[in-house]
Amino acid sequence: MRYIEINNMELLKDKYFAYIDEICIKEGFRRMGFGKILFNKIYEMVKSNGAESLELGVWGFNESAIEFYKSMGMVEKTIRMEKN
Repeated sequence: MRYIEINNMELLKDKYFAYIDEICIKEGFRRMGFGKILFNKIYEMVKSNGAESLELGVWGFNESAIEFYKSMGMVEKTIRMEKN
């Protein structure tokens, strides 16, 4: 996880937020509540450090992760597209 500060960008308003680069629970320990505990601890840390929000990226095919993040209160913000 890292903190990002956006200032003086023409198209974006100033913002200080945290971004999760990678988060994972080992397969044998999934669906036991560890993901919720970890996510909530990260979010507490982010808010206590004054960040406005917590953001992350998730692959579109990873439906279980998307549902997990939605259950934690996250909402879709951007869509990244590609053409080969």
